[in-house]
Amino acid sequence: MKLLTKVNRCFWDDIPILKRSGGFCFFLALSIFITGSFYSKTALANTNDIELPKGAKIVNGNINIESNQNQLKIIQSTQQGIINWNSFNIGKNASVHFQQPNAAASTLNRVTSATPSSIFGSLTANGQIFLLNPSGVYFGAGARVNVGSLIASTQSMSNEDFLNQHFLFNQTDLNGEIINAGSIIGDQVAMVSPRFTNLGDITAKSGDVVIASGDKVKLAITQNQSIAVELDASQVANLIDNQGTINAQGNIVFKADAMQSIVDQTIKLPQSANMMVSDNGTVRLVTNTGSVKATNVAMDAGALGGTYNNGMIDVSQENFQGGNISLTGQEVKVASLSKLNASGSTGGGSILIGGDWQGQGDTPQATYTVIEKGATLDASATDLGDGGTIVAWSDIHDPLSETFVGGNFIAHGGFYGGNGGQIETSGYNLKANDILVDTTANGGREGLWLLDPADFTVAASGGNTTGNTISTQLATTNVEILSTNGTSSDSAKGLILINDSISWSADTQLTLNAMGPIFINESITATGTGAGSRLQLKYGQASPASGNTSFYSIARSPSTSLFTASINLPSGTGRLVTKQGYDGTEQSFYSITSKAELLSNITGTVSGNFVLGANINSVGTWTSAILGSSGTLDGLGHSINNLSGTNNSFFSTAAGTIQNLGLSGTKYCYSNCGGFAGIGQAGLVIRNSYNAINVTQGGNNLGGLVGEATGVKVLDSSNIGNITSSWTNNQWFGGIFGMDKGGNEIRRSWNTGTIESTGGRYMIGGLIGQKNSNTMSYIYDSYNTGTVTGNVFIGGLVGEVQGNLTIQGSYNSGTVTNYSSSSSRGGLVGGMRSLGGNTADLTVIDSYWNSKANNPQGANDSNYHVTNSSYLSDMNTVSNYSPFSTSNIWSNSSAPPTLDAMAAINAYSYTSNLTEVTFTINDWADLTYGTSIDLSNFLSDSSLFSLSSSNLDTLFSANPTFGLYSNNTLTTFSDNIPDAGSYTIRSSGGTLNSGFLVSYINGALTINPKALT
Repeated sequence: MKLLTKVNRCFWDDIPILKRSGGFCFFLALSIFITGSFYSKTALANTNDIELPKGAKIVNGNINIESNQNQLKIIQSTQQGIINWNSFNIGKNASVHFQQPNAAASTLNRVTSATPSSIFGSLTANGQIFLLNPSGVYFGAGARVNVGSLIASTQSMSNEDFLNQHFLFNQTDLNGEIINAGSIIGDQVAMVSPRFTNLGDITAKSGDVVIASGDKVKLAITQNQSIAVELDASQVANLIDNQGTINAQGNIVFKADAMQSIVDQTIKLPQSANMMVSDNGTVRLVTNTGSVKATNVAMDAGALGGTYNNGMIDVSQENFQGGNISLTGQEVKVASLSKLNASGSTGGGSILIGGDWQGQGDTPQATYTVIEKGATLDASATDLGDGGTIVAWSDIHDPLSETFVGGNFIAHGGFYGGNGGQIETSGYNLKANDILVDTTANGGREGLWLLDPADFTVAASGGNTTGNTISTQLATTNVEILSTNGTSSDSAKGLILINDSISWSADTQLTLNAMGPIFINESITATGTGAGSRLQLKYGQASPASGNTSFYSIARSPSTSLFTASINLPSGTGRLVTKQGYDGTEQSFYSITSKAELLSNITGTVSGNFVLGANINSVGTWTSAILGSSGTLDGLGHSINNLSGTNNSFFSTAAGTIQNLGLSGTKYCYSNCGGFAGIGQAGLVIRNSYNAINVTQGGNNLGGLVGEATGVKVLDSSNIGNITSSWTNNQWFGGIFGMDKGGNEIRRSWNTGTIESTGGRYMIGGLIGQKNSNTMSYIYDSYNTGTVTGNVFIGGLVGEVQGNLTIQGSYNSGTVTNYSSSSSRGGLVGGMRSLGGNTADLTVIDSYWNSKANNPQGANDSNYHVTNSSYLSDMNTVSNYSPFSTSNIWSNSSAPPTLDAMAAINAYSYTSNLTEVTFTINDWADLTYGTSIDLSNFLSDSSLFSLSSSNLDTLFSANPTFGLYSNNTLTTFSDNIPDAGSYTIRSSGGTLNSGFLVSYINGALTINPKALT
C-alpha cells in the first residue's frame, strides 16, 4: 500500500467517465490510507462499454435470464429471488433490466468475487433491487439507474434474512465503499457501506433515502415507502459524504457511527490525510456540501463522530408546514455556505443542531456545536401560520461542551398572520457574537431567542455575547437569557452578569432568567412605547421562593456609593416584571419617570410595586408617605434628588422593600428621622441603596437610613450624607440606624458621612447610635470611615450597647472623638450598659479599629467577647486586615479595604473565621452478595473515613448518619444485606459545632453477584 501524503490530483483523472472533485479525491486518499482498499485504476479502466453482469447462479426464486450483446434481462416470476454473480458491471453502452411481478417484488444480487461493481450504463427494474458487493460499488458519471427501489451495500446479508425480510447487513473484511457519480432514481433508495460518497444525483420519487454506515445495519422497509434504520458502531473507518444532489419525497437519513478505537486511529493520521478531524479532535463521519431536499432530513454521526454541513438542506413545503432537519453527533458544524430551509406556507418546521429544545426528547446531544457566520437557518411560515423552531445546542450539563453561533436564524410568522417562532442557542460554554435573529410577525407576536449557558455574561469582549448583539436582536425578537445552574462538580452558580449596555426601542421583551442572582453592571434601556416593551427579571430560579436569598442588583461604586448602571424604562404599568424562586409569584411594577408621577403615586400608604424608570430631580419639599408591608419601591439605579423639608423622612414608617435607590437633599429633623424611613418596622428590607441627604440640625433618633429600627434588614447599602447638629439634648445618631430596637441586621453596608453632635449629648455611632433591646442584632462585613463626634458613648460603629449585639468581619477607620473622658469612647463601641436588669452582651469577631481607645465603658470579661480582633497599627497596610486580605467579599486594591463590587457573588464562598474540614468516606473493596453491612456504627471505625484536619470529637454536636444510595435514592435492605450493584456511600444529618465548616467526599461500594453453585 502506498501512502498518499500529498493529494494534488486524483490518479483516476484520466478516466473520462469520472467527475473530478477535490472532496472526492480527498475521500479516496483517506480511504486508501486507512484501509488500502478501493477500486484500482485498472479495475475501473478495464470495464468495457458494453460489459454486462457475468456468472449468474440462481439461488432462490423462479428466474430466467436473457441476454444479447449489450442487454441483459432478468425475468422473475416469484416475489423474491436471489442471484449470486461472479461480477456485476454495466458498461456505458449496456443496459440491465429486471422484470418483476410487481413493485413489492425483490431481487438480491450478490457479487461473490473480489471485483468491485462498476455501473456506467442503464439499470432498470419495476421492483426492489438489492446489490451487495463487499469489494465496492461505483456508479459512474453516465450511470442511469431507474428502479422501484435500490438497496446497495458493501456489507453481507444472509439468504435467510433476505427471504424473511429481515434486512440485516453485517460488516465484511473487504471494507469496500460505494460512490455515486451518476443518476439514481427509485421509489426509495438505501446505501449501506462503511464509506459512501455521492457526486451525482439520487432521487426517491415516493419514499426515503437512507445512507447508513455501521458495523451492523438493520433496515425495515414499510409499505408506505419509508425506511427505518438501526446500526451498531463501526469497527472500520467510516464516512458518509454528499457532494451531489439528493431528493426524496419522504425522508433523507444519513446515519453513521464509529467505535472509539477507529476514532483514535483516524485522529492519529498525518495532517495531509487528516482533514476530516476537526479542531476539537472529532472525526467527521457525515458531511454534506451538496444539495439535499426532502420532507425531513436527519444526519447523525453517532456519539463519537462529527456531522459537517456546508451545503443546502431543504425541507420546505409549499402547501403545508415545513419539515424537520436534525444534525447530530459529538460535534456538529454548520459552515458558512450552509442554507438550511424548513419554511412552510402553513407554519415553519424545525431545525435541530446538536439537540432539541432545552435538551428535551431523545435527540442526541452534541458536545461541540458550531454555526458559522454566513450560514442561514430558516424555519419561517411563509403565508399563514407560526414560525417554527431552530435549536443550536450542546450538552448544557457537560462543562466541556461548547456552542459557537453566528449566521442568520430566521423564524418569521406568516405574511398573512401568525406568530414568530422560537430560536435557542445553548451550551455550557456559549459564544453568540456574529448572529442575526429574526422572528418578526406581520400579524402576530414576535417570537423568542433563548440563550442558555451555565453562567451568562454580556460583555463588550470576553463574554457569552455583547450588548450590541442583544440590542440588535431585540429589534426583531424577544430575547431570554437563561443561566442553567451548572453541575455540582464545577463553579457555575447560574449567574447573569450584564457588563455591557443594552438598549432597544421595539415592542419586545428582554428576560433575564437566572438560577442564581442577577448583576446589572451596565445600563439597560428600553424606550418602546408599546405594551410589549418591558424587562422581566427572574432570579433564584433553582430554588423555591420560600427561604430564597437570590436577588438582582444594580452596580454601585464602593468608593462613592453612587450607581454606575441603571435600568431605564418608559412610564407605565408592567414595564418591569420580577419573579423570585421557581414557584414564586410574578410581581408587576409601575414605572415612574417624572416628578408628577412620583408625587401622585408615592403618597399616603403605598402597598403596590413601583420602580423609577429615570432619575427624578428638583423634587423640593417632600411630604412623607407610609410604605406598607406589601409595598416595594425599586430605584433601578436611579435617585430622587434635591429633597428638602423639616422632620420628614421619605417614608414616615416603612415595612416593605426599598432597593436600588439613591436619595439626596438637605433637611432638618426633630426625632425619629432617617433618609429612607423615620421608623423602620419588622419586615423592612433596604438593599443596595444609598442616602446622601444631609441633616443640618436634629434631635433624637437620627439615622442615615432609618431613625428607629425594629426587625429591619439593611443589605449592601450605605450612608454618605452628614448628620450634624448643634442643638442641645440631642442623642442617638448613627450612619445606618439612630436607634436599634432589636432584631435588626446590617450586612455588607457602610457609612462615610460625618456623624456629629456638638450639643453636648451622647450615644453617637458610625453605624448605630444606640442598641437598645435584649433581642439580638447583627453587624456583618460592614465598616465606617466617617468622623464620629459626640460627648459620651461615642463609638466607631456603635455608640452604646444596651442588650445583645454581634459584630463580625467589620472595621472602623474613622476618627472617633468625644468632648469628655476618653473612657466613654471606643474604636468600635463607645459603651455598654444593662437593660431591664439584663447585662449587655457584646460579641466581636474578626473586627478592627484604628484608635487605641479603651474597651467599651462598662465592659467586663463576662459580657464582652472578642475573637481574632485587634487594633490596626497602620491603616494603610492591607495585610493588617486579616482575614479581610483573604476574604472574597472585600476589595484590597487599596487600604483601608472596601466592599468588592461583586461582594454578593463572592459571598457564596466566604465564611469568616471557620475551620474548613474535608470528611472523606473511603471507597470500600468490592464485596460479594450475602455480606451484611451495618452503617449504624460507621463513625466507630476510623478505617472507613479520613479527616483533613481537626478530630471527630470536636466536629459534631450531633453526629451524621450514613447510608447506601443507588441512583441518588437511599436504599434499605432486609437483614442489612444489599442487592448486587454499585452504590454511593453518603452522609446525612448531623449538627456541627461552632467554628467548623465540613464538606463531604462520598465513597463507593460494589456488591458483586454471588457465583452460582
